[in-house]
Amino acid sequence: FSRIQDLELEVVTITHDEVPGSSPNRLIVGSAHTSSGLLRAESYFQLSPNINAPLDPTIKYTYDSLTLSLVYDGYYQNDTLQPFDFSPPDDQELFYTSDSLLFATTPLATTTLLARPNSFDELEIRLDDELGQQLFRMLEDEAEEVLSGLSFLDFFPGIALIPTGNRPSSPIVGFAPTPELRLYYSDRGELPVESIVRTFSHDGQQRFNHLSLNHITPALAE
Repeated sequence: FSRIQDLELEVVTITHDEVPGSSPNRLIVGSAHTSSGLLRAESYFQLSPNINAPLDPTIKYTYDSLTLSLVYDGYYQNDTLQPFDFSPPDDQELFYTSDSLLFATTPLATTTLLARPNSFDELEIRLDDELGQQLFRMLEDEAEEVLSGLSFLDFFPGIALIPTGNRPSSPIVGFAPTPELRLYYSDRGELPVESIVRTFSHDGQQRFNHLSLNHITPALAE
């Protein structure tokens, strides 16, 4: 006859090692429930002014709005309904996918949208007017922070795209690595009134995707 001894098994979940997340080919943001737990994706990126010329001091301009432009790149996971938060984080030099950054607790914007990643359309989201008016006043005052790339980074380290909410079915969505901050203002002395835009773009600055997984331990079948 044969004798079967009792065995004790220790079962663990194996995850991938950390991989560099700096300068990815896409920005990814969102959260999705997987068999291993809740997967969250956050993106961070820096911006710099595209124009270093001050405003014309002979013209009285008026502030209109501040927006963030993102372009869908066709990538997505899971369903496509997800709210996002936007806020400026602190900065690092080398990023890995399990790293995280400190960022402002008050978001620049919070929005709920029905994502359409296969449209490759532009998504333009209005941001906090307090920051927009501050940038506009600095532009009027010819402040170095809005005219120089390095000085702007000292003033505004970057933007974070943070998924919010706790939906049972929500997506992770990809955007092209070409985000753009747009400051709109106008010359009310000219008719018809037309908006003028001053842009701050991502062009060679740092960007970083942060991935985290909140593990769950599934029950083993008897």
